[in-house]
Amino acid sequence: PQVAEVMSYAFSSSDNLLTIEWKIENQVPEYCFAYSKKLKSFKATSIKNGIEDCAFIDCSSLNSVTLTLAGSNFFILSSVFKNCAISEIVIPNGVETIGSQAFYGNPFKNLVFPDTLTTLAEDALQNCQNLEKFELTNDLSEIISNLNKIGSTSKWYIEGEPYLV
Repeated sequence: PQVAEVMSYAFSSSDNLLTIEWKIENQVPEYCFAYSKKLKSFKATSIKNGIEDCAFIDCSSLNSVTLTLAGSNFFILSSVFKNCAISEIVIPNGVETIGSQAFYGNPFKNLVFPDTLTTLAEDALQNCQNLEKFELTNDLSEIISNLNKIGSTSKWYIEGEPYLV
């Protein structure tokens, strides 16, 4: 039988979990893989709805995340990837909301958000000290002006044009 649903905290603090291939369409529930220190990669195919609060918080070895969405109205809620080690991530079309501290403290250098993004929490990228280039394909300049918690060396781009914070 196939797994139809995974509950909150199901794999939280899993000491030996290294790789996840998420093949269920349901969203990733809150704290599902939180504190799994050895987890290195998460690959989701045909995921619907989103990733709930703190699903991967403090997965300090998580450096590879691949998301393939099955639909739109996708969300990445608060602290989902907080204190992970993601060096590169593609945020696919369909993602509309990114919550508070969603990517807090990750080491990526470049980040491109999709056309579908409509809500970006002002502290979504807090403490991302290596971030050098941030690109939006639509105008969220009122949000960008509040993203003052990132290193001053970051370069911001909106619709391909440089934007000064």
